[in-house]
Amino acid sequence: MEKQDRRIQKTKAAIYESFSSLLMEKKYDAITIQEIIDRANIGRSTFYSHFETKDELLNNICDEIFESMHILLEEYANGEVRVPIAKFLSHIEKNKKQLRGFFSDECSNLITRNFKGYWNAKFKDHILSHKSEKDMKVPIDFLVNHVVSSILEMMKWWINSGTKYTPEEMEQYWYTVTYPAIVAALGT
Repeated sequence: MEKQDRRIQKTKAAIYESFSSLLMEKKYDAITIQEIIDRANIGRSTFYSHFETKDELLNNICDEIFESMHILLEEYANGEVRVPIAKFLSHIEKNKKQLRGFFSDECSNLITRNFKGYWNAKFKDHILSHKSEKDMKVPIDFLVNHVVSSILEMMKWWINSGTKYTPEEMEQYWYTVTYPAIVAALGT
């Protein structure tokens, strides 16, 4: 069973790498499943045993990226309503070659939708685990949308501008601009 799991993992990794490299070369809509399987050196039936569509492949990659970032959030929280921006960006930086194509063109719209859908729920739970909604100065959904949108736009800007600032500098900049608003909204 473990051997099969490794083969599945290797196949998915090949598909992810193939897809990511194609995203750096061409627009999302122009990529075909045939190009993905050719580059991954797998058969069509192998691709379809893992993913029904190219959109499902993208969603799966997003889920894995976001879940690994969620683990960082949980480890970092330590009783505070803080976001580990530097840890998120370091994680992205390690994978920036593969991720650069994800923040371009129409693919960016799909990533944005997935990112916001996933993170709005996670941050809402994160904030509510530290603060009662009735004590907040703004509706929780408004605050969560603001925080998630700010993080997403900061990450896109950072990647698209060539990651010229370190993750730690970006965290400092983000907190300088955003954290006072969060504190005010939380009523603390």
